[in-house]
Amino acid sequence: MGNFLHSREFLQSSDVVVVTIEYYAANVKLMDDLNYSAYKAGNRYTCYGARAISSPYRTSPPYSGYWNVVIDDPGGPLKASIRFLKA
Repeated sequence: MGNFLHSREFLQSSDVVVVTIEYYAANVKLMDDLNYSAYKAGNRYTCYGARAISSPYRTSPPYSGYWNVVIDDPGGPLKASIRFLKA
């Protein structure tokens, strides 16, 4: 696990996560607390998301609850931001 940006938020399934990435693509991952703990420990985890190649990247959680949004890119410096649009 290299350079990453993280934010934790309670989200409804109708809310939207907006990730803005500058300069190049990055991985955007949406994980519950259990999977985020596994991610931080370097263990196997499950997430929702994709490699964002255009900005802004938008996604929504599959169900309501606390969600961890992680933006990572092992290839270099990361400049990104996370916003939440509440329904």
